[in-house]
Amino acid sequence: MKSPGRNRGSCCIFGERDTQIPLELVHKIEAAARDNPKVEVCLHPGAMHGFFNPARAERHHPKPRAGPVSRTLDVLREVLGTPAAP
Repeated sequence: MKSPGRNRGSCCIFGERDTQIPLELVHKIEAAARDNPKVEVCLHPGAMHGFFNPARAERHHPKPRAGPVSRTLDVLREVLGTPAAP
């Protein structure tokens, strides 16, 4: 069985103040992906790990939330296709 998203690309979303995925690692990922148009790296200033999850008030960073959520939905639509209307 083929994966529907295979070879379609990746969107990596990071928070600048993430202690679980250090900024140094994010920069390495950016450098490795620089020449690959199928990989997008998004870094959100001042945000921590899990920053777009409103259930984690201590980490929630509402300002950049719309961007990552919107971009995530765009990627899912690209990979899975737009769902048919009910």
